[in-house]
Amino acid sequence: VRAGVCWRLWPKGWDAALPAHAAPEMLRTPLQDLSLQILTLNLGQPRDFLAAAPQPPAPTAVDAALEDLRAIGCVARDDDDDDDAPA
Repeated sequence: VRAGVCWRLWPKGWDAALPAHAAPEMLRTPLQDLSLQILTLNLGQPRDFLAAAPQPPAPTAVDAALEDLRAIGCVARDDDDDDDAPA
């Protein structure tokens, strides 16, 4: 990196409206995809795995993603221990 010129192709007023940082990818990625990957890779339960993240998604959002996956038959609930598993 060195000193130089920065050309911005938008009006000056737009800079104030832009966020200082982008939202973490985990909060931008569909949780259905992420939950299914966690289950497929045997990384544990999505709720537990994602809760350990520095900026985890809301537990209700993870539960809703798992319900979506169950509704379309991608995830089956194991009745013995209430864990989810790829269908």
